[in-house]
Amino acid sequence: MSALPRGPLFDWSYLALLMVLAGSGCGEVFGDPIISAAGGNGGGGKGGSGGASLLCSWASAGSVKTVAAAPELDDPHGVAVDENCNIYVADRGSSRILRIDPQGAVSVFAGSGTSGMVDGPAATAQFNKPRAVALDPTNGDLIVADTFNHSIRRISGSVVSTVAGTGKFGFEDGPVESAMFSSVSGIAVDFNGDIYVADPKNERIRLISGGQVSTHAGSGQAGSADGPALNASFNQPEGLAITDDGSVLVVADTKNHLIRKISGGQVSTAGTGEAGYVEGNPTQAQFDSPWHIVMRSPSLAYVADSGNAVVRRITSDGTSLLAGVPMTIGDNDGPLSSARFASPRGLAVGPGGEIVIGDANNNAVRVLLP
Repeated sequence: MSALPRGPLFDWSYLALLMVLAGSGCGEVFGDPIISAAGGNGGGGKGGSGGASLLCSWASAGSVKTVAAAPELDDPHGVAVDENCNIYVADRGSSRILRIDPQGAVSVFAGSGTSGMVDGPAATAQFNKPRAVALDPTNGDLIVADTFNHSIRRISGSVVSTVAGTGKFGFEDGPVESAMFSSVSGIAVDFNGDIYVADPKNERIRLISGGQVSTHAGSGQAGSADGPALNASFNQPEGLAITDDGSVLVVADTKNHLIRKISGGQVSTAGTGEAGYVEGNPTQAQFDSPWHIVMRSPSLAYVADSGNAVVRRITSDGTSLLAGVPMTIGDNDGPLSSARFASPRGLAVGPGGEIVIGDANNNAVRVLLP
């Protein structure tokens, strides 16, 4: 495969970062600083920025621990963590949103367990195969990507409401009541409360702001073209991370096996688009179906490398293995180097730097502490 067209470089000196967000072949494109802290990254709560000192007691340093599993969980995908060490889970198989408390007790946070689209009290509300959750940093509400309802939902207190989407598959920008999505996936909320949505079947990144839905990036055609945001193309983008001020959005472009950057109205790329597993500097590293990305700090990112069944670390030095055995599926807990995963799909950062993982094919939520 020939190298992808390279997007422009941006001056991100105002972020004072040194991070290189990596993939094979085009690492210099991401030689600029990339991303700030995780407050709006679609996974962590207020503690995601690393400023809090609370350490949740799920796992010991250098290890992976399963905190909840089947039969209470069924195909868990997206996860989010609040500042009190509660984990929220988009439990895709049961069409519910679950909560795991710091002691590991699992309860239903919202959803009757019957697939459908019903707003109202959390206990009777209905979802349809939700795939992602994120905390709104402006008010603590939980935002849900309700995938097969093609809608974005909000859980505020004990009430579920629809933020945007008609419940029907399609594409339409405009007022939130009439806007349409197609199998919504990753979400990220910035510190203004604006919601960014990975709309994989529409091959676009959408923005919900001020009662309107617009296309933030993507032409609607599957591909890997860089350039002006509305002319660029994606291939089933699933995961999003965002800077605190919303100025830079990073996309796990799953079927392109790429990490993409959206900034200043332009899309640029790290990677050649070839699936594989290679660690090291940005000109060598490869991913296989990266599903989600979160930030621990301005210079440290984690990627759920789903096809390789591992969790990867990205720093200014390049990529390295954080946990799992590459291309080896399993459910082993224990030391990071011997723990195994089966299709990690969701990531979130806990108050003390813990990494919470929605390990979909193991029907488990796992936690690792680097």
